[in-house]
Amino acid sequence: MIQTSHTSATVSHRRARNERGFTLVELLVVIAIIGTLVGLLLPAVQTARESARLSSCQNNLKQIGLAMQNHHDARKVFPSGVVYSSDLMVAARKESSPDGDIVSWRFNSYAPAWGAMLLPYMEQSDVYNALTFTQTTFTLASGATATATPQSMTLVSSSTSASSRQLPVYACPSDMLKTTGLVGNMGPSNYAGNYGVPPAGTWNGVAGQRTGRPINNVSGVLYHGSTISTKDITDGTSKTFLVGEISTRQRAYTASSQGAGVWPALPGDLKSDDFVLRQCDAGHPINSQFSDDVLTNSGGGIGDCDSFGSRHPGGTQFVMCDGSVRFINENIQSATSPLGIYQRLSHRADGLSISGDY
Repeated sequence: MIQTSHTSATVSHRRARNERGFTLVELLVVIAIIGTLVGLLLPAVQTARESARLSSCQNNLKQIGLAMQNHHDARKVFPSGVVYSSDLMVAARKESSPDGDIVSWRFNSYAPAWGAMLLPYMEQSDVYNALTFTQTTFTLASGATATATPQSMTLVSSSTSASSRQLPVYACPSDMLKTTGLVGNMGPSNYAGNYGVPPAGTWNGVAGQRTGRPINNVSGVLYHGSTISTKDITDGTSKTFLVGEISTRQRAYTASSQGAGVWPALPGDLKSDDFVLRQCDAGHPINSQFSDDVLTNSGGGIGDCDSFGSRHPGGTQFVMCDGSVRFINENIQSATSPLGIYQRLSHRADGLSISGDY
């Protein structure tokens, strides 16, 4: 009996020792190991997610590039960056001024942009057919005179119109576009047309186009009234930007701005060409960021912001004039004189060679 009692006591002691659980030190060690594993896995998960978003954005640009090619096949030219009639050009040349080149026209609100003109070529005919267009008279700037009254196509926008829709093909998944309270009820977009390099002596906006007569020798592919075909791109379609990314990094959220761009047309604010068009200049290299105080000028309007950029780490994607998509590093050479590689890629006919990787 004594031996049996001793054996039972020993078994009970062992069972109690085995059922006591982890000590505090052991728990801390386990937590530290789990934390280390999470720390190692989280960046990999984030990288994988961004890689998927980058691929999705690339697919958007491929669709835009294909639609551009289809538009070119059907109409023999790429769409205009901003649509208006040739009457504006004629009337502007007839205006009286000392140098015969007065800049007194203002672009009409809601002039359709390339994003609207591409819809029939990217299986979005239902949206295009729901858009309402009309012909309206341009507005003369204060004190200007003219011998003609030019007309322009205008997109009628309202809160219930198709022009306010957010289309997945115009949205980069790495960015977070605002979907309500947009300028002119325009649908948001993460993509802008390549306007080119600012002509010498112009400011770093849209080459004076916000209030001035259209400039005929613009160096890009998409601009006001543009009718560019592949034969005009003598530097090579594979070495010329067509459309590039823009994001909320380039333009902060404001009461009248959703942070990036719009696809249907110029917004109601006549100083907002850069919502649909961008230039490549040394003053605004890729992924330049602008604070609210820079974006809003003293008159309360929206300041200029011409930088291409994205939420993708290290650079921005562009679709070239041949339909291919390229990721361009944000540290690409950028200069005004002589033109840097970034500027050469935005110029369709500068005759300058581009060698090496970029």
